[in-house]
Amino acid sequence: MMTLLTKNLIIGKNLVTFTASHKSIASNSLVLADALDRQHSDVTRKISSLCKAGRIDRGDISVIFYLDLYNREQKYYYLNEKATLQIVMGFSGKKAEILHEKIAVEFIAMKAELKEWKTHRQLASSSTTTCNDALFSLQAELKNVLPQTSKRISMIYIHFQNAINKAATGSSKVSRNALTSSQLEVIDKLEHEVKLFIENGLENSLDPIEIRVSVLAAIKAKSLMGRLQEAT
Repeated sequence: MMTLLTKNLIIGKNLVTFTASHKSIASNSLVLADALDRQHSDVTRKISSLCKAGRIDRGDISVIFYLDLYNREQKYYYLNEKATLQIVMGFSGKKAEILHEKIAVEFIAMKAELKEWKTHRQLASSSTTTCNDALFSLQAELKNVLPQTSKRISMIYIHFQNAINKAATGSSKVSRNALTSSQLEVIDKLEHEVKLFIENGLENSLDPIEIRVSVLAAIKAKSLMGRLQEAT
């Protein structure tokens, strides 16, 4: 279950942010109200009137919730670029004029950032596939030297993915769709290096147990390439 944010945490963020799992970019009614120095109810009424007038579609907005000062769930809206700009233009005054220009620039910047994130996510996904292929080969060798019930065999994918996640983010229990581009880049490099390390060890007939131990230790120390060079 997703933990709801408080209003202060929401308005403390950028005008334009990623939605959950980096599916898209959006602004929201709370940050707009804060930037325009308006009541949140003023913005929600503007959203309703623009929807009724057909200026924005229901598909341009989505309802989400936050916690108020009394820990009660309150409704606010995610708004795509079209809806955000229409709402800001619906208000008069210098603040609205400045905000319209600023938020348009932020949407452009965030589109570029989202494109970069998707590139890193795809690269990390590809590296995960090839890393898992190498782990499959290591797992097969471990079956020859360890009891078949050993978790070092059955849990090999989880053990390695958790170690890589922790090395990249500080936590083993993360959703990669929630990671930053820089964190995904670290994962991409680590998984590529894990693949090379395992393949090198198996090609040189090293003890599979030692390969497993050495690679996991190297991931934790973030020194895979150094150990790979030593091994070769």
